[in-house]
Amino acid sequence: MKRGASSVPAAVMIALVGAAAFLSGCQGKGVGGSCADVPGCGGDLVGSWKVDGYCQYTVNLPPTNPPLPAVETTPQTPSFADQAPQVTTGDWCQGVVIVPGDGGVTIANPSFFEPPSIFMMGTLSFSADNTYTFNLIARTTEHLTQACIQAHGAMTSCVGLQAAFLAVKNSNYSDVSCAAASGGDGCDCTLDLGDSGLESGAWSLDATKTVVFETGTHSDNGPQAASFCVGKNVSGTDTLTLSGYNGATLAGGPAGLRTLTATRTSP
Repeated sequence: MKRGASSVPAAVMIALVGAAAFLSGCQGKGVGGSCADVPGCGGDLVGSWKVDGYCQYTVNLPPTNPPLPAVETTPQTPSFADQAPQVTTGDWCQGVVIVPGDGGVTIANPSFFEPPSIFMMGTLSFSADNTYTFNLIARTTEHLTQACIQAHGAMTSCVGLQAAFLAVKNSNYSDVSCAAASGGDGCDCTLDLGDSGLESGAWSLDATKTVVFETGTHSDNGPQAASFCVGKNVSGTDTLTLSGYNGATLAGGPAGLRTLTATRTSP
């Protein structure tokens, strides 16, 4: 099949055309943050790409209230748990339940939340059948107070907490490293969120052939637009710049991710 030849279902194509019309009628830019728009020049998108650069701005999040009742967040000592912080990356204890176990502690149902996170690495793939896959990894540091850690009677060090996190199966994180918090209350754990930017779906180009529309399989937001430009580096290898169109962030990536640069790894 000729590269770029469309095989997108009719319903998806209608959605893409509608999105293009909608974007052309919109006034004003999205929240671009500190990352400038990168003009598109087009080129051959089809192939696999390894990300080697990015631009991401910090996203300010609203306050989040702790979801657990006070009886579950009170440590097993006469002291009381501190108030939840005004700005958090998710719920106060990140959904973590730490319980005593044989020879240490076990962790149940951890679910770390994505933003704000720092983009680390990833891959992009645009297929000739007009499907795509993004696999992006973000890194975040989460603070667990001593009240969170001891809420269910468990007693452990930050090293023991790290080992318990790594022992969890089917988790949404990897490469966990926990150390004593600088403020002396609990542990700070740094981890990679492996599913923070995993997205796949259908892609199509606009009339200028410089903007790609991505319709994610698991997204309710409709088609997302990104300017793109394929060029060559000093070694003659194809390079790709992908940037959220008109101030938008890139679909399927960490919060505030505006631009990715990548090198082709296969045709």
